Amino acid sequence: MRIFPLFLSIPLLIFLTVFFIPSFSLADRAMSPKDEMEMLDKEIHNILGNTQSCESDNQCQTIGYGDKPCGGFRSYLSYSTQVTDKARLDALVEHYNKLDRMLNQQNNMMGTCEAAVPPSLSCQNSVCTVRPFSLGLPVAQ
Repeated sequence: MRIFPLFLSIPLLIFLTVFFIPSFSLADRAMSPKDEMEMLDKEIHNILGNTQSCESDNQCQTIGYGDKPCGGFRSYLSYSTQVTDKARLDALVEHYNKLDRMLNQQNNMMGTCEAAVPPSLSCQNSVCTVRPFSLGLPVAQ
């Protein structure tokens, strides 16, 4: 039985450690756009959790969320500027929307091309609330 000489195994071990093991760990850390969108979605909704408290209507805002293949946003998220880090939310949503747009283009996605309309919000009982859609007509409350 022949034993591999020790002086050859150490350089081989160093070579394998330097060139092959890091490539496996980098591959494990790579995240697909879909996985990244899921992570961003969770983070965005965690930020929005209970961020609807307000003192005035102008604190109730919306942000376009997701990218429709025909253009425009898939939906709108509401939040209160009183308790939300707007710059952080804007950055996360912008990144999410870019990934969604990229996936739509890569996969040649098609849509119905209907427009998502941002909701009208008001501050009622210190909570940002969606106003009923009325087409300018009086709304029974």
